[in-house]
Amino acid sequence: MSEVLAPVISRPNRPDARYHFAAILESSDDAILSEDLNGIIHSWNRAAERIFGYTAPEAIGKSVAILIPPGHENEEPHILARIRRGEKVDHYETVRQRNDGSLVDISLSVFPIKDADGRIIGASKIARDISERKPQEALRASEERFRTLFNLSPVAVYSIDTLGVIQNFNRHAAELWGRQPALGDTDQRFCGSFKMFRPDGSYIPHEQCPMAEVVEGRISEARDAEVHIERPDGSRVTVIVNIRPLKDDQGEVTGAINCFYDITQRKQIELAQRQSERRYRSLFESIDEGFCIIEVLFDSQQRAIDFVFLETNPAFEKQTGLHGAQGRRVLELVPALERHWFETYGRVALTGEPVRLQDRANSLGRWFDVYAFRAETPELRRVAVLFTDVTQQREAHDALRAAQVQLADRAVQLEDLVSERTARLQSTISELEHFSYTITHDMRAPLRAMQGFAGMLLNQTDDRLTAENTDYLRRIMEASQRMDALITDSLQYAKVVRNRIPLSPIEPGRVLRGILESYPTLRAPHAEIQLIEPLPAVIANDAGLGQCFSNLLGNAIKFVKPGKVPHVRIWTETRGDFVRFWFEDSGIGIPKEYQERIFGMFQQLDKGYEGTGIGLALVRKTAERMDGKVGVESEPGQGSRFWLELKHANPPIL
Repeated sequence: MSEVLAPVISRPNRPDARYHFAAILESSDDAILSEDLNGIIHSWNRAAERIFGYTAPEAIGKSVAILIPPGHENEEPHILARIRRGEKVDHYETVRQRNDGSLVDISLSVFPIKDADGRIIGASKIARDISERKPQEALRASEERFRTLFNLSPVAVYSIDTLGVIQNFNRHAAELWGRQPALGDTDQRFCGSFKMFRPDGSYIPHEQCPMAEVVEGRISEARDAEVHIERPDGSRVTVIVNIRPLKDDQGEVTGAINCFYDITQRKQIELAQRQSERRYRSLFESIDEGFCIIEVLFDSQQRAIDFVFLETNPAFEKQTGLHGAQGRRVLELVPALERHWFETYGRVALTGEPVRLQDRANSLGRWFDVYAFRAETPELRRVAVLFTDVTQQREAHDALRAAQVQLADRAVQLEDLVSERTARLQSTISELEHFSYTITHDMRAPLRAMQGFAGMLLNQTDDRLTAENTDYLRRIMEASQRMDALITDSLQYAKVVRNRIPLSPIEPGRVLRGILESYPTLRAPHAEIQLIEPLPAVIANDAGLGQCFSNLLGNAIKFVKPGKVPHVRIWTETRGDFVRFWFEDSGIGIPKEYQERIFGMFQQLDKGYEGTGIGLALVRKTAERMDGKVGVESEPGQGSRFWLELKHANPPIL
């Protein structure tokens, strides 16, 4: 078969060509062999002898299976199947077995062998020994894996040589340094940090940093050392460094590697926790309320049967009266403690639902205001209890309740007494009103008789009356008239005070015009009255409003200097839900100190003017009965401006 395959491989037709082809086969560094489609070897060159350890006589005629190690048995059938299909195999890297049993790494190329008619009758194989290349590739792969791990490491990593010159660093190291130092820069040694500080804040020169101490042999390694790095922008990070020396095969130090990671956030959290603990401890120690953390103990049926005081604050003893409670069970201290306290705290421990209550511990003789909530994790069955002794407050509350009951009883008694006395007072008032009405009525009868007889005497035409007699009679007439007016005004005032007057919308212009038409003294030439209309409707009583207007107009024309015609101006202004009526006169004016007094009973500013001193008191009382008010603005000699303010019947919508 070898005689058939050899000329087919090279297709040489001349003897010299066959010679050259054989020379090439024998001089090649690659193993070249041929086999038929059953895998039987038919040719074998010197390189094949060198690589596989079989001589040509030992290999030719044998199955190629002598070269295939365990685990690679399926490769040859697969290769021959491709050859039968006319395909070739290029640079297939695999392992083959030598004659001595050792393995060799090869790169295999396989080509189909055809006869003169073009039929595939075998395969030609070229095997190249790649054993020396494999370790280099493995080294490169290892270095690539190292580089990938180096750069993708979640911690910062960098290395230096024995002089402290930075050889490598990864992305995380540059991020923590805040800069990217130049590799091999002898001016930047031992560390890529801009500045470094110890935990106490003292500065660390680069030549004294942990990396320098390790590479120079001052310390063997650094484990979990804390260093503060300052970046070029002034920001700082806290890192934990772990440094180990790098050594060669002889154990000589060739450099050092540093793996460090950022713990700034962790330090901030630890600081916040310490601060929180200090605040908690300060509050725990200083609050006036009692505070304790208890562990609730349950039986096999999950019923709370006791609890242990794990922690108590200084106010605990003051609030409970219990001493040395920490670390002890409550039933040791208070054997008769009521069952409901265990049930309450047990429910909080099991459900996690906080509770607020106020209850009495009879065994301690105290009332407590309590807020209880779960502390820590559910499985620990711990409850925090914040409480205050409210015994005094509770007793005071109970005393107050008793006093309130007594007060309520007394109030009922007083109400009955007041009702009885009110009825008696109303009866007395009715009798007094009847008596006063009778008295005033009976007083007016002799007054009219006095006026009548005095008038008759004055009307006598004879000369029997002297001038002095006539003056006496005139004085009797004037005094009786004043007395009659006083009685009339007093009755009117009493009526206003006594009775509640009905209110309704009133047109004030109609009332004023009626008054002006009814009294001649309010018309020219006796007085000049200027009424500025329209006047808004108000809520009032028709008779009461007429009474107020009449008195205000009467005063306006009365109190003027002798011989002067009074001028009165009437107008209104709206003030929110109220209407203010102004009566401006040209009279003598009122000093400021008298402007409030004139609205009292029997107050007369000037005795030279007629009047009873009741008119303005009647105006104020009537205005109040109509839910209004009255006032005055005045200066002596400048006239007065009286005002009456009542509710607007149709207030403007803002």
